[in-house]
Amino acid sequence: MWLLYEFLAFRLNHGFQGQFRTGLDFLLKGFMVRMNVPPVLSVVSFGIICAAVVMYRMRRTARQQIRAVYFGLMVLESVFYAACLGVAVNWMTVPFLNATLRHTNEYNVTEFVIGLGSGVYEELVFRLLFISIIALSLRRFVRNSRLLVYAIAVLVSSLTFALFHYLTVFTDSFRASLFAFRFGAGVVFSALFLLRGYGIAAYTHSLYNVFLLFR
Repeated sequence: MWLLYEFLAFRLNHGFQGQFRTGLDFLLKGFMVRMNVPPVLSVVSFGIICAAVVMYRMRRTARQQIRAVYFGLMVLESVFYAACLGVAVNWMTVPFLNATLRHTNEYNVTEFVIGLGSGVYEELVFRLLFISIIALSLRRFVRNSRLLVYAIAVLVSSLTFALFHYLTVFTDSFRASLFAFRFGAGVVFSALFLLRGYGIAAYTHSLYNVFLLFR
């Protein structure tokens, strides 16, 4: 998913830098440019980190054979979760959010690319990094309740996720209903991350974004 996003974003922007990228990726590459670091370095670094994590996991699970079919099953599972989320959102937008989340039926390549990248980068930062760091920090103070630790981590991560969309790099104006939806979506993706892992959460998020284009 990440490789597909980077390839399409590179073609769309005619390079590793440009405005047609997901918000976190745009901010990251912009920061690296201000630090006089070539944007391509962030792509290479991310790829190396992913490869290192995969190799580490393969060593730890040496007794368990990794098969290509597992990745196919992950995609199918993510498609199921994304479809369920799409149905739930479609049901909620009319009575509760006054249809503010309804998408136009116009197909947009830019939105397709950004949708793919959002799942990869937002789940990486707000779920994998934020929840892990917050949980590790809280364990020093809350040692008797693992559930409380992760509940706080999920709430903080989801709140940050919802607020992130109102940075100046985005054009969204604040609406309480939309903020509540994004907070709720953050909780759902956080639960999915904790129960099924980063891969499933990222694929589900990306596929859900893509499904929105065809509503």
